[in-house]
Amino acid sequence: MREAIGWCCRLLGRLLRGLAVLGQSAGFVVPVVEPPRRGPAPGHPERLRPDVPLSPVERELRRQLRGVGGWTEAP
Repeated sequence: MREAIGWCCRLLGRLLRGLAVLGQSAGFVVPVVEPPRRGPAPGHPERLRPDVPLSPVERELRRQLRGVGGWTEAP
C-alpha cells in the first residue's frame, strides 16, 4: 500500500511539473508567492503611529502575546 501511495505522489509531482512547463511554453507565467510578512501588516495602527505609546490594555495584550506565532518584538 505504501509503495502505491509513493508511486502516486511521484506521478502527481511529475504531472504538475509537466503542466507548469506546458503553461510556460504557452506563455503563461507561474505566479510567485511572496513569503509571509513578519509583524503588523502595512496600515496597521502600530505602523502608522510608532510615536504614540500603547494603552495599558495594549501593553497587557503585547505581554500576553510575546512568543506566540514567532512574534518577538521588543517592549
